Amino acid sequence: MRYLRSGVLAAATALVLCGVVASVSAKSVVPANEPAKPPKAEEPEAAIKIKVYEWGVETVNWDGSAESPAEKDVPAFYYDASEVPVGVKPEPLEPEKPPVRPEAPVRKKPVVYFDCEQDYHFDLEIKFSDGKLTWMYPMPTRLVDESTVQWDEIRLISDHMEHMKAPAIPALADVKVDHWAHFSRFPSTSSLVVNGEHERFIFYEGTNTAAPEVDIFKDAEGRYILRNYCAWPIFDVRAAFAAKDGIENLWAERVEAASGETPTEIQLRPIPPKPADPQQLLKEVQRAGLLEAQGKAFTRCWDKAITGANSGTLSYRRDPAMLDAAMTLTVTGAKLESARVGYMLISKIDLSKQAEIDALAATAAGGDAEAVKKLSALGMAGFGAVRRAIANKDLGLKQRLALAKVMKELDAARRK
Repeated sequence: MRYLRSGVLAAATALVLCGVVASVSAKSVVPANEPAKPPKAEEPEAAIKIKVYEWGVETVNWDGSAESPAEKDVPAFYYDASEVPVGVKPEPLEPEKPPVRPEAPVRKKPVVYFDCEQDYHFDLEIKFSDGKLTWMYPMPTRLVDESTVQWDEIRLISDHMEHMKAPAIPALADVKVDHWAHFSRFPSTSSLVVNGEHERFIFYEGTNTAAPEVDIFKDAEGRYILRNYCAWPIFDVRAAFAAKDGIENLWAERVEAASGETPTEIQLRPIPPKPADPQQLLKEVQRAGLLEAQGKAFTRCWDKAITGANSGTLSYRRDPAMLDAAMTLTVTGAKLESARVGYMLISKIDLSKQAEIDALAATAAGGDAEAVKKLSALGMAGFGAVRRAIANKDLGLKQRLALAKVMKELDAARRK
């Protein structure tokens, strides 16, 4: 796991009197029966404290298909990876502890707010453990590599400092007022000026190269089963599937972390009939640490997609520790308090094709290269089928070893 980096305390040095004073006044003489009191040491200054609020959603299609162009709504004037200088900072930021590779993907549309009681300058680094950066804004100083971006000398101008008025925020060219890049500015409590550009938040986006952390399928009795393969619990699980009388909505409050290589498995239950709460998602993200205004910006962007009961969807909220491990956020010279809220949204789930995909996994176990190729193109669906096949105790050792090799091939294909 990776950790947020704490700042360096600026400590005041206490003066200590040494030797003998040559001449003192009578009032300053210390009586013989009263020991001299040492001078009081000054209290060390508290480290600058910056609060970080971040929200985002990773989106993926279960069947391996690509997102439509309409879903890729990053403003054209944001910077893609090809527009950012590539290099290494003379004194690169280093995490407090060595990273551990997690099974946690990157997110789509992470928006990062900074809050501080005073104006401040700092450097920022964001590093993906399993992913590649695609879009960033404002202009970063450099890409250290395809998964690490740095901003140098960000000037944070706090709204709390009434005597310091931030420069006027620039208008967004060719962006409608109802676009997330516009209304996501409103909840910020500070302005950020870096590399000649002014914004109210940091934005970054990337692609996922990690193995899927969950699998959803139907068992022999027709029950909806969810398996969590990652090292952290997941929360607020929602699923929706077509049923004879409309949409079947399923729910789980929490799914515990996997134990080593063994996933945690639960049955998703139907949501009990009750009046819908239009504020449910807002309440969730506020409990997770977002301020009300930030939660409203998030729900304005994602409420319909996450809670809209769209057939063939699965969503859940990730543990903040998972986000810290998947996307290390490092700030120089400041003590951080963070509230990181990230959801996963999986679409185009069609479990009517489960038997067909499971049959492909069985064929791949026999060494069929074409079956492996088809499974690779099926994304999460193919990966899940191979995982379930490996866990099938009825398969012989030779077949299970062959499937383990197939899984390595699928994982390598994801990272290309």
